[in-house]
Order: sequence, then C-alpha cells, then structure tokens
Amino acid sequence: MNRMVTFFIACLVTVFAGTASAQMMWPSSLNWVGYTYSNSEAVQDPQDIPNNQIAFDLVYDANAPYSVMVAATITHVYFRLQVRDITDWTVGTYVLYIADATGTILGKTYLTLTGNAGSIHVVNAAGSVDQTTGSGSHASNIGGWARITAVGGSSTHDYVDFQVPRGIFESVLGIANGQILIKFYAGTSTGAGNVNNINTDWMTPSTNAVPTAADFGMLSGATVSGLTMGVLPVELTSFSAYLKSNTVELRWNTATEKNNFGFDVERRIEGGEWTSVGFVAGHGNSNSPKSYRHNDEVSGLKGAVAYRLKQIDRDGSIEYSSTVMVSFDAETGMNITDAYPNPFNPTTTVNFTLGQDSNVRLSLHDVTGREVKTILENASLSAGSHAQTINADGLASGRYFLVLQTASARSMYPVLLSK
Repeated sequence: MNRMVTFFIACLVTVFAGTASAQMMWPSSLNWVGYTYSNSEAVQDPQDIPNNQIAFDLVYDANAPYSVMVAATITHVYFRLQVRDITDWTVGTYVLYIADATGTILGKTYLTLTGNAGSIHVVNAAGSVDQTTGSGSHASNIGGWARITAVGGSSTHDYVDFQVPRGIFESVLGIANGQILIKFYAGTSTGAGNVNNINTDWMTPSTNAVPTAADFGMLSGATVSGLTMGVLPVELTSFSAYLKSNTVELRWNTATEKNNFGFDVERRIEGGEWTSVGFVAGHGNSNSPKSYRHNDEVSGLKGAVAYRLKQIDRDGSIEYSSTVMVSFDAETGMNITDAYPNPFNPTTTVNFTLGQDSNVRLSLHDVTGREVKTILENASLSAGSHAQTINADGLASGRYFLVLQTASARSMYPVLLSK
C-alpha cells in the first residue's frame, strides 16, 4: 500500500553553476514540508515490504508522520523519503514522477544506486533529456548529493535525502517562467539500473509501474517559492465568471493558503469604477485545494461587467487577481450558462439560454481561436433554456472555448479537456 502528494510550483528560474562531479554540501537547516492529501491528511505509507528490502520500504512513524517531504531554496529542491532502518546504500532506485494538474507526466527525478556508486537524474517525459545532477561513490554519499539521516525519536526508521539544482529541475521538466501546478508520485524499485518503473513500494494502492492520471488525482499542493520560506502562500489557480439569468456566479480555487483572511469581490460596470459587491472568508492556512463561490445579482445591467478578487491577508496586505468579464444582450438574453462536468473527459453537457426564438450555431475552438468541432449548425431553437452534450473524443487535452452564436449575439465559455 502506498500514498502520494502534490504541490503547486511557482517557477523561479535560477542558474546552477556547479557540476555533477562537485562535492555538494547540505544547508545547516531546511524547512521540510510534509506531503498531504487534498483533505490535508498526512501521506502515511505503512510497513509492507519484505525484510530483505527494508531500505526501499516507505514508512512513517508516530514522531515523523510523513512518508515523503520536500524542501526548497533559491538554488535547489530537496526530497526526503522515510524508509525502514537503512544503514548503508543498497542497490536500487528512489524515484519521484512529476505530473501537471491533469495528471500528464512531465518527467521524473530519481536517485539510483549500483554496487558501489550512485547518481541523481532529472529526466523529461519523452526521455530525450536525461540530466545527471550528481554522482559519486557510496562512501562519499553520492558526491554529497544524497545522505542517510536518522528519524528523530525512532530507532527503526531513517530518511533517504537527495537534492537537485532548481534551475535544472524546472528547465528539464518544462515548468519554468510560470505558475505550473505539478504533482509528485514517489516509489521505489530494486535491482541495478531499474529507473523506468516502480516495482517495490508505491505510495497509493495502485501497483502501476508508471503512475497514471488517476494515481495523481488526490494530491495536495504547495509552491517552491513558498517552500523556500517553509510557508504556503495563497495561490489562486482559477477564477471564472458565469452569467445565469440575472445572476453572475463567480467561482475560484486556491492550491494553498497562508494567513488568508479572505476575498473582497469587486465589480466594475463598463465605463465605471471598481466597487465591492461582497466578501468571502478565506481558510486561513491550508496546503490543500479550496473552492469558493459568490453570486452577484445584475438585474438591469447592460454591456460588459468585469470582476476581480482582492485577496486580503491577516496582516492587512492585499493582492489583486486577474480580471474576468461577462457580457449579455438585454434584448436576446442569449448566453452559455454552464458546462458540466468541467474539466471533462470526453463528454460534457453545455447549458445555454435564448431570450427569443433563434437560429443557433454552437462550436468548439482551441486557444488559438481555431474551430475544432461544430456541435450545432443553424439549429432552429425556441426561447428558453437548452442543453447540448458534446463529445471531444479525438481531441488532445487542453483548454478550449465553446462559442454560441445567433444572428445578433455571441457568447463564449471556457472548458478544460483533461484526459
């Protein structure tokens, strides 16, 4: 049995000037953050591997409740796996697969050990880039890039720690220069050179040699920039607005929160000033995804209406979100109101309203604006609410836009295909 964890990385590209052959030093202290599930429970893998493989048995202890932990500095990312009573390096591999928010694997990082030496690698998903970030003998602790440390308060458990340069980690995995939600799935393998699959201990009940999207599905989040301080700042991962009759429904999600007092919801009518239309309390401190909603009555408004969030910390500091907009035609009342489920795979149901009898065209477009699927073509529909199921089988995962058109109005709605 096994478990897994995720964290959200706000990418900060750094330059690493060292080489794999350099003797690496460890910081005198690190702010280790434990991996948790989305419900904030610690990832705890029980003792479940035969005694002849204890060095690769991921475990936890009452005094050390996390099976996997992570830390970061400006220059490096650090990984910590708790195992059973390891006294010296043993042939095998400690691997962490890394995926994006949809569970699509971006690559992996691993520490692999032979009879008397070892090396640490960062590899992209295709395997076309395999960067060795550290190597050396067992006696040198892999050139100082890895180490074995005792678990405080336990006489039977130890930590396997290894580190990789942050710049290499981000560039090889293609997560530089942006905030990319990523997920980590840790496991172990025995046998020399076995670096491409997990065959000994998994962190979930799955026994997939390579974790699937479902295996990545229940993990919590953090950011590398936040981990450098041992804290989890507020990370807004989505913010959307949906017009439903005379109500705008606002939805947003956070990956992590630190000292979050709450969100002041602000609205601006076309040509006007920003005004507050409500407040939603935050969760304070959280390292798991949270979802929020707020409804704003817009009876009598016309044209475009913009919204933003003013996130307020407990110390009074603020930060504004990006702006989202809705628009409606007072005469036709035509609008896409929802798509459920969203994200979807491969089908979702689109709900829309018509203020008058109309000939309707409904299509799906990619982020470049290119039409990839026609759903309705010159369909004669009566005034009122309608629902249409679409099937995106054959399309690649990614963001798309539904476009609803009549002779006098047009409405767009974002959807995410996650395979």
